[in-house]
Order: sequence, then structure tokens, then C-alpha cells
Amino acid sequence: MPNLHRAYADADGGELDLMAALHDAATWNGGPLTTHVCPLD
Repeated sequence: MPNLHRAYADADGGELDLMAALHDAATWNGGPLTTHVCPLD
């Protein structure tokens, strides 16, 4: 989603709204985005 928001921002000459991009990504995903943290040994 951020790339779509970036394309619209570039086309309009504005700034990327990262919070809106993340909100749209979570909405499209159906909930919070899954993350995994892998400890480095």
C-alpha cells in the first residue's frame, strides 16, 4: 500500500502520508499486520 500512496503523492506533488498508508494496509489485510522478530545469536 505505501507504494500506491507514494504514487498518488508524487502525482499530486505532495508528501506521503505514511500513517494513512499503514492504516489502509491494515484494513486491506483484515487486521494488524503480522510481524516476526528473529533474535540474532
